[in-house]
Amino acid sequence: GLVGSEMCIRDRISGLLDLPNNVEKPVPAVVILHGAGGVHRNEKDWASRLRRIGLATFIVNSNKRPGCRKVPGALEATCYDSNQGMVNIVDAYRALELLSTHPLIEPSRIAVMGFSVGGKASLYSSVKRFQKLWGTSGHEFSAFVSFYPACNIRFDRDEDVSNKPIRVFHGAQDEWSSPSVCKEYIELLIAAGNDVEITVYDKAHHGFDSKSEQGLSLIHISEPTRPRLISYAVFC
Repeated sequence: GLVGSEMCIRDRISGLLDLPNNVEKPVPAVVILHGAGGVHRNEKDWASRLRRIGLATFIVNSNKRPGCRKVPGALEATCYDSNQGMVNIVDAYRALELLSTHPLIEPSRIAVMGFSVGGKASLYSSVKRFQKLWGTSGHEFSAFVSFYPACNIRFDRDEDVSNKPIRVFHGAQDEWSSPSVCKEYIELLIAAGNDVEITVYDKAHHGFDSKSEQGLSLIHISEPTRPRLISYAVFC
């Protein structure tokens, strides 16, 4: 399993690793972080798309830790009210550390992608201060991809970020997190010379990439059977 710091309470959560078909040599991978409500169809659909282009995927389920509770209207338990999604950053770092040991994954080509709360975690996991606090020396994501994150909280030294690519995607009509605040933050990072871009889609709402948000029926994507590893990890 994965073990966090020796000086804090450890939580056990789970992650789902899927490899592309017919893998014989190491491939790039993407760690996928869900939103406040847990793992839904959208994360699984993205994982399917990524595997079709030859990437391994690891969907981390941060809401499986003790203390997560079900709130009215939610399908699954959530931890958002207790940690604002910051613990998901730690989960991402531990997933990176774990995947780096897998014989069929290239350790230098592991990216992180997140949605909503997971988007916030994937964006701020690029901050060097957080990497030093919670990450593992010698391991860094090769890219940071964030969908509709909340950027309304500023952190100490949050302009000092990784030199790896950071890409943010937002909707102009987002009801939950302001794209304008994210644009301000991204502009600061760009001005500092970082490889950062933000794309804001007109008329797009929060969760614009999910089929339910687009008003489409959920379509099951059938894939050939592949080896599947469920990794239960200890995070802190």
